[in-house]
Amino acid sequence: MDKIEWLVEAEDAVQIKSQDSYGKLLEMMKHLEEDVDPRFTPEQAEFFKSLITGLIDTIRSFKYERRGARQP
Repeated sequence: MDKIEWLVEAEDAVQIKSQDSYGKLLEMMKHLEEDVDPRFTPEQAEFFKSLITGLIDTIRSFKYERRGARQP
């Protein structure tokens, strides 16, 4: 997924002020993309970006499946 797309979605999550896991993941991704967190080496940051991307994709697919199951 494109960096700009992550940041837009992360900003949307922050504006909603949602404290769910999805919003937190988007916020974490935003911080990693902006290199805000100096605690991580570049390799660690890339690992966490990859992990977060997988988690977000999984959450999105579950949400999509639930929406599809509700429709007759």
